[in-house]
Amino acid sequence: ESSWVHPMDDVFRDSVDYFRQVQEDGGFWTVEDHLSEHEEQMRVELAEWQELFDERGNKFFYNKQTEESLREDPRHVAYHNLYARIKMVEKMRERLPDLAVVPRPEDSAVTAERERLQKEQRDQEAVAIKMQSVYRVMIARRRAIKMRERRQMN
Repeated sequence: ESSWVHPMDDVFRDSVDYFRQVQEDGGFWTVEDHLSEHEEQMRVELAEWQELFDERGNKFFYNKQTEESLREDPRHVAYHNLYARIKMVEKMRERLPDLAVVPRPEDSAVTAERERLQKEQRDQEAVAIKMQSVYRVMIARRRAIKMRERRQMN
């Protein structure tokens, strides 16, 4: 029995999952988050690899964590797969333009904080308007007093 798996099988399976997730969510935000997490995890994993040379001057790559060595640079495959995922999501955006423009729903804590800041700004504006009104009334009263004094002098 032979069992061969395409080298990009996980990319294709993830692409199908991405499509289903976009349909379920009604937008691309979860997929974007997943791609960001995938990229960050990939960077952490690739940071463990070192480029070294053997006694004959041949280049190889060594993972200090797993003590694994490879002749091929592991970054090429990792970045190729990440790029393929990003391109697949871009194609999905082209095919699903209505879902591509749906904004990310906001976290309730973010919404509450924005509303609090807006209320604080409105309150500050109301205080400023009140102070301006009081000042204008004071100026008007002074003018009225001065006008009365001028009339009495004439």
